[in-house]
Amino acid sequence: MNEINTRKFLLRMSNGNFIKIKAQNGNIVISKNTRGGKWSAPLLLQNMRPCFYADLDSKDNLHILSQDLMGNVYYFKTVNDKFIKYKILQSATDTAYDRNFFMLLCSDIPIFFYSIHKQDETTIVYQTISKNGAGTPTPISLVPATQNPFWITYLDSKTAIILYPKVSGLYIQICAIKLRLDSLHLSSNVIITREEANCESPKCIVVHDKSINILYSVRKNGRSYLKYQSGKVSSFEFDVSEIIATSSTPFRRYNLEYSDEKININWSENGYIYFREKHLSEQEFTKTKPLKLFRASFIEYYFYKSNTQHEKSRFFSTEQPMSLEGNIRHAFYKEYPSTVKKSEDTEKKKDDRKINPVTQNDSFTKAISGFLSSQAGSDLSKQNSAKKVGDLISLLSQVLSKTDGDASVNSKKKKYKLHQVDGYQKFKAARE
Repeated sequence: MNEINTRKFLLRMSNGNFIKIKAQNGNIVISKNTRGGKWSAPLLLQNMRPCFYADLDSKDNLHILSQDLMGNVYYFKTVNDKFIKYKILQSATDTAYDRNFFMLLCSDIPIFFYSIHKQDETTIVYQTISKNGAGTPTPISLVPATQNPFWITYLDSKTAIILYPKVSGLYIQICAIKLRLDSLHLSSNVIITREEANCESPKCIVVHDKSINILYSVRKNGRSYLKYQSGKVSSFEFDVSEIIATSSTPFRRYNLEYSDEKININWSENGYIYFREKHLSEQEFTKTKPLKLFRASFIEYYFYKSNTQHEKSRFFSTEQPMSLEGNIRHAFYKEYPSTVKKSEDTEKKKDDRKINPVTQNDSFTKAISGFLSSQAGSDLSKQNSAKKVGDLISLLSQVLSKTDGDASVNSKKKKYKLHQVDGYQKFKAARE
């Protein structure tokens, strides 16, 4: 089976530092980056296949699920900045294939998810690990041979949702099933989609209003469709699907993310990234727009997770586009989405723009006037001249203040016009 699931991870520790994890040259490469700093020399997990999954627990310990070149599945965990390696599955065939690894951390204890191929069947399984070693893989469901056959995320602290394709009638539909994290009890599955076509590669986020937001691709009559549905955690009922995009080629990279009360859907097509978005309170998404960015050489798709307090509950995504050249830049998400914060920053900038440290400093003006007055002595005409000079300085202060404010506005206008003349540059999307 071809390796197509070459995931990349960017994980942010509680102190704001970043960990970048990607597969390269037969190894899993791990680098650290302090805020505004450079990437460290890479740490290598050698002779590992490029499909893997990574996560951070609440104590900033790193967890990685992967397989070696023979198909044996391994789990790595950092303890005091050192990796401990566990073998959790012996390969029956000595061959490796994309197992579509996933992992959930329940009270910092991992639950593993992956697929097993046997003869012509593919089965999703979950597996636990304890002090006594790895448990036996437990089957969840048979799935058809599709790209990225399942997706898993948290519904809440005690329950997870698993999305996967399943043959239903003449077509493949997307199913959902709940998993209790404490007892590992699986609920009955619910068919979400009702398409007269084959559905695959589901992705999902659950946001603070307890809504489930799902994105998946549909193949029908030689064309591909990107579709969106939402539902409620409480009732597990889902809306009718909505077409987000249509293409003559399959959708390979797409992302569903939430920040600042907005749902954003973005995808890669023909080498570029496009997006649609809407506020949670709105019914319809905006029209399709191309991504327009400055000062970014290229964009890649990363799984992103943050342990920082200001990001934990403000931002959710599946596999989002970003640039890691120079400063880390998210294509859509802004690190500080709080409108209050923005308002305060805006007012502060306005106040700073009004203040000219030389021309509008009252103490400075008074000091100059006083100095001239003292130099004038008892001569009345000189005193009047000094007063006139002082008044002139005050008037000049006001004029320069106005000019300074106008120059700032004009400067902004010039930059805006320059952007309009040059046009926005479209940057290449993630390299497969």
